Amino acid sequence: VVSAKRRGRGHGGWSKDNPYLEERFVEFEIDIDPVSLTNRILAVREQIAKEWETDLDVLASANRRILESYFQYARNERDKREVDLQTTPDVAFERTAVNILNNHTGFQAQAGSPLRKGNFDLLYNLCTQAS
Repeated sequence: VVSAKRRGRGHGGWSKDNPYLEERFVEFEIDIDPVSLTNRILAVREQIAKEWETDLDVLASANRRILESYFQYARNERDKREVDLQTTPDVAFERTAVNILNNHTGFQAQAGSPLRKGNFDLLYNLCTQAS
């Protein structure tokens, strides 16, 4: 049996501070088929696993681009300092790799899970924390 609170006090012009208004609940029964529920959970797990497999490849590729860009900028900065001692440093790395990370979930060929962007952010944060 599931019990859900309906719109509480203050709805329909009633004062939410009125002590004479009672909370309203609706109860209804839901039949749960464990086999069907298990199959759906496993299907969702499989879909998220496939998405994460793709996402890990994207993260690795973006990481390589960021590192290559960073080291290239560092070499260029070192060469500039040898020529001109008054130069200010450029950006640390090329931002296109970051844009790939921000936009890659919108360009997927297959349909993503409902929380696709959130799952990617979770994986990205997990990888960042682990590193």
